[in-house]
Amino acid sequence: MELDRKTQGAFETMIDDSIVKRYDGDLDRLGEGRHGETCYRPLDTDRIRRLLVDLWGNLLTPETINEAFDRLMEEQDDWPHGYCEEDEEACPLSSYGPD
Repeated sequence: MELDRKTQGAFETMIDDSIVKRYDGDLDRLGEGRHGETCYRPLDTDRIRRLLVDLWGNLLTPETINEAFDRLMEEQDDWPHGYCEEDEEACPLSSYGPD
């Protein structure tokens, strides 16, 4: 079944968001994106593949899982739960105090 572009985009966003929200591994800081946002890429690519298969393997074809993996490996600024050593080093100790 062929999906229209809007539905396909929404489905891809749902898949990507499900992985981004669960990935808590290390990140590689890639620099700034087009709009000044800091972009990252996950370092543990095996973890990303395992998450895709665990969450979506029963519903998606291997080809669709590979496409999702490729999208997730592109520069992104929405990896909120990951850890980036470069960001940690750049952050002053005073920023870790109580709010």
